Amino acid sequence: NLEIILEEGRFMPGLVEGLMGAKAGDVKEISVSFPNMASSKSLPQELAGKPAIFEITVHEVKNRVLPELNDEFAASIRDDLTFAELENEVRTAVTQERDDKTVDQRNRMVELQLYERVKVDIPDTLVTEQAREKFAMMMADFREQGTPDEEIKKMITPEGFTKYKDIAREGICKTLGAALAVNDIAAAEGIQVDPADVEDQLAMLKAQAEQQGDNDFDAGSVKGKIEAQMQRDQVIDFLVAEGKATIKYVDKSMAEIEAELDADAEAMEAEAAQNAEIVD
Repeated sequence: NLEIILEEGRFMPGLVEGLMGAKAGDVKEISVSFPNMASSKSLPQELAGKPAIFEITVHEVKNRVLPELNDEFAASIRDDLTFAELENEVRTAVTQERDDKTVDQRNRMVELQLYERVKVDIPDTLVTEQAREKFAMMMADFREQGTPDEEIKKMITPEGFTKYKDIAREGICKTLGAALAVNDIAAAEGIQVDPADVEDQLAMLKAQAEQQGDNDFDAGSVKGKIEAQMQRDQVIDFLVAEGKATIKYVDKSMAEIEAELDADAEAMEAEAAQNAEIVD
């Protein structure tokens, strides 16, 4: 049995709409569409975007009732927690999450501008190395989505890799070009990552991997990525603080934001379709 919250967009398209108005004991046939691969990594590739008909028996219908927001409710979350303290914690967490997203967007835009300014030629050997890593990650994603190993082996061919490399080349060159610029700025300005901070982050990620049963945690590889990420963030913070990178925040209407999100979703679908072509 599955509990389904009737909230639009929460499940695959058509499911929630088909259950609206249902009563306990009803048996309904509902037409749905499986999500595409870009929005669902756990979905088997052969089902992505396909229509289906579900026969659903409604066992029980419940109404969700919000609790009264008071100290009693707060104490049910954590002993001796007051509602005022809970509200402050929630506000702090939401603000931090929003700030983190803003900083991440800022950093990506600064990186893009760095690449546009330096326009270095990336050696093909570096592009190939990065493409191999990304190609391996894509194959791992296919396996997680339920693609049989026999099918994955068919994809791992020189022709398939070459096709993927051509698709990924532009993005790889932008990432590597920005990274080279960051390294040059760090060297020129004497910006160094604190080894203690790297070790703290590495220990936290290692503990998380152990909790999740990940036995393939490569501390050496992860450490290098942590150092690169910290150096990137410090360099961009330096550029902004010194006034060498000006960030302009623009107020946008909800319609504009939704249009951008739709465009991002379409871009992800297009990328997934390009990657899927390798299978054909």
